[in-house]
Amino acid sequence: VPMQQHNFWSSPPSANNVPSLLSWADNNCSGDQELFAVGNTPLNGMLRDMRRYFETGWTAPDGSVSYPSPLSAQDLDGAGVNGSTGCRSVNVILQTDGDETCDTQADAVAAATALYQTGVTVGGKTFKIRTHVINFAGGSVANTNAIAAAGGTGSSYFATNEVQLSQALASIIASATQPEVCDNTDNNCNGCTDEGYNHYCNT
Repeated sequence: VPMQQHNFWSSPPSANNVPSLLSWADNNCSGDQELFAVGNTPLNGMLRDMRRYFETGWTAPDGSVSYPSPLSAQDLDGAGVNGSTGCRSVNVILQTDGDETCDTQADAVAAATALYQTGVTVGGKTFKIRTHVINFAGGSVANTNAIAAAGGTGSSYFATNEVQLSQALASIIASATQPEVCDNTDNNCNGCTDEGYNHYCNT
């Protein structure tokens, strides 16, 4: 599912991608769209795919679908922190039920490091992308913590049920959105500037 574009910059506004995301985890296998906790766990491969997607775009291995990079130079206004967009940081949420099984743990850590330390360059501007990790009752906490630390988010979240998973996702999403402050900028990307403050409050 491609990353949703900021509605503030797209014309017409891009469609909400939540229904498409949920179709992969709604206990409905119609259209061959459902994720299962089965098989190998290519954490390094997933993070490298995210890097390709952000930097140049991503194409399915069978060539059935391609998505262009969701980032553009206009996303960085120079005021972003650590390569973030003007109002939100760019993040990857890596949810896993186990440790890396296709490559090595060191490869997965290196992939998270590359996203955050090196970042991806689009339109001559570099985005440093954080990796949040949710260990859904299967992976080694030490291993998922190492990936999160390399990805700039400190430590991983651990969940054993839907409530804890929802709490982890809510915490990650809340941390990615900056609060509105009085600086003549739309800090939270809702299309309004300095809402909640008196006019000329920054003079």
